[in-house]
Amino acid sequence: MKKSNNVNTVMNPIPRHDLAAVEDALRAGTSFLILSHVGPDGDALGSMLAMREFLFAIGKEKVTCAHPD
Repeated sequence: MKKSNNVNTVMNPIPRHDLAAVEDALRAGTSFLILSHVGPDGDALGSMLAMREFLFAIGKEKVTCAHPD
Protein backbone atom coordinates (compact mmCIF):
# COMPACT_ATOMS: atom_id res chain seq x y z
CA MET A 1 0.00 0.00 0.00
CA LYS A 2 1.41 3.38 -1.02
CA LYS A 3 1.59 6.01 1.71
CA SER A 4 0.05 9.36 0.82
CA ASN A 5 1.76 12.62 1.69
CA ASN A 6 -1.60 14.39 1.72
CA VAL A 7 -2.41 15.23 5.35
CA ASN A 8 -6.12 15.33 4.54
CA THR A 9 -6.14 11.57 4.00
CA VAL A 10 -4.72 10.78 7.46
CA MET A 11 -7.23 10.31 10.27
CA ASN A 12 -5.88 11.20 13.70
CA PRO A 13 -8.24 10.60 16.61
CA ILE A 14 -8.94 13.56 18.88
CA PRO A 15 -7.32 13.02 22.29
CA ARG A 16 -9.86 12.15 24.99
CA HIS A 17 -8.83 15.09 27.19
CA ASP A 18 -9.72 17.47 24.33
CA LEU A 19 -13.14 15.85 23.91
CA ALA A 20 -13.72 16.04 27.65
CA ALA A 21 -12.95 19.77 27.62
CA VAL A 22 -15.45 20.32 24.80
CA GLU A 23 -18.11 18.31 26.63
CA ASP A 24 -17.46 20.23 29.87
CA ALA A 25 -17.89 23.55 28.05
CA LEU A 26 -21.14 22.39 26.44
CA ARG A 27 -22.52 21.12 29.74
CA ALA A 28 -21.61 24.43 31.43
CA GLY A 29 -23.37 26.56 28.82
CA THR A 30 -26.92 27.78 29.26
CA SER A 31 -27.91 28.94 25.78
CA PHE A 32 -26.53 28.13 22.35
CA LEU A 33 -26.61 29.50 18.81
CA ILE A 34 -25.55 26.98 16.17
CA LEU A 35 -24.39 28.50 12.88
CA SER A 36 -23.04 27.26 9.57
CA HIS A 37 -21.20 28.76 6.66
CA VAL A 38 -22.93 30.70 3.88
CA GLY A 39 -24.74 28.42 1.42
CA PRO A 40 -24.79 25.39 3.73
CA ASP A 41 -24.57 21.97 2.13
CA GLY A 42 -25.99 18.73 3.49
CA ASP A 43 -22.96 18.15 5.72
CA ALA A 44 -23.33 21.57 7.35
CA LEU A 45 -27.06 21.16 7.93
CA GLY A 46 -26.61 17.63 9.25
CA SER A 47 -23.89 18.76 11.65
CA MET A 48 -26.07 21.59 12.92
CA LEU A 49 -28.98 19.23 13.54
CA ALA A 50 -26.74 16.66 15.22
CA MET A 51 -25.36 19.30 17.60
CA ARG A 52 -28.90 20.52 18.31
CA GLU A 53 -30.02 16.98 19.16
CA PHE A 54 -26.96 16.40 21.36
CA LEU A 55 -27.64 19.61 23.29
CA PHE A 56 -31.28 18.64 23.79
CA ALA A 57 -30.15 15.17 24.90
CA ILE A 58 -27.97 16.64 27.68
CA GLY A 59 -30.86 18.78 28.89
CA LYS A 60 -30.23 22.10 27.18
CA GLU A 61 -33.43 23.95 26.31
CA LYS A 62 -32.22 27.23 24.84
CA VAL A 63 -30.87 26.11 21.48
CA THR A 64 -31.24 28.02 18.22
CA CYS A 65 -30.08 26.86 14.79
CA ALA A 66 -29.54 29.40 12.03
CA HIS A 67 -27.78 29.54 8.70
CA PRO A 68 -27.11 32.58 6.54
CA ASP A 69 -28.39 32.66 2.97
